[in-house]
Amino acid sequence: MEVQFFDNPSEEIQRLAVQHRGRNIDYINNPSEEVQKLAVQQNGLVIRSINNPSEEIQRLALQQNGMAIEFIDNPSEELKILAVQQHGDSIFCMKNPSEELKRLAVQQRGMAIRYIDNPSEEVQKLAVKKYGNAIFYIKNPNEEIQRLAVQQNGYAIQFIDNPSEEIKRLAVKYGIQKNKITYVINIKGYALTGGLLFCYCKKIYRQLKDHSFYVLKGDDIELFHNYEEAVLYKITNGGDLFPISRYYELLEEEILYRI
Repeated sequence: MEVQFFDNPSEEIQRLAVQHRGRNIDYINNPSEEVQKLAVQQNGLVIRSINNPSEEIQRLALQQNGMAIEFIDNPSEELKILAVQQHGDSIFCMKNPSEELKRLAVQQRGMAIRYIDNPSEEVQKLAVKKYGNAIFYIKNPNEEIQRLAVQQNGYAIQFIDNPSEEIKRLAVKYGIQKNKITYVINIKGYALTGGLLFCYCKKIYRQLKDHSFYVLKGDDIELFHNYEEAVLYKITNGGDLFPISRYYELLEEEILYRI
């Protein structure tokens, strides 16, 4: 329903419009409290279009989308808790979050640790227990953090520098259970084995993540930021064009551990 094409829409039309699409509140002058509630329940982020939202409107918005905290002035600790419980990444919008908020954020979304400066060991543990790959954002994780990470996700070993033999064994053990890992490898290229990505090193991951496409010609691989560059290279030099997100080409350097 496109309410912007209505002159002086009735309260019922306004309610129907925001229930269909919360952003329709942008086209309603002085929406009632009921219309505001319906709008933020459909899309919490539209609270940015509401002047002086009540505490209840703020709560409803955060319950729908924790990232709505960005548009709330001076939120209370209670509202911040609602935000991180709904979406851990919302801690990004908070200055000097409490330890409790940090814990709740990574319990909801392990990767939220990337927005936390100098996380405590307890926060680190909670993050990798939720999502092992969150260890990527932890500087110099200790052996216990490494152990918890690979127990949650064997693939997390790819983000651990010089893992011990115990960590390698755990990575394979829990990788078999969850992801069918059969060995741990070091990579000097880009990893693919029949569509199943086993493990690729942190250095290569960081290199790939800044690109969108690659052209593969034999054993040679060229990385590109955009499609046009990749197409031009392919036309000039030949090869096959792929999105980075598809697969990675495997060049095995060394088997570190095999079951």
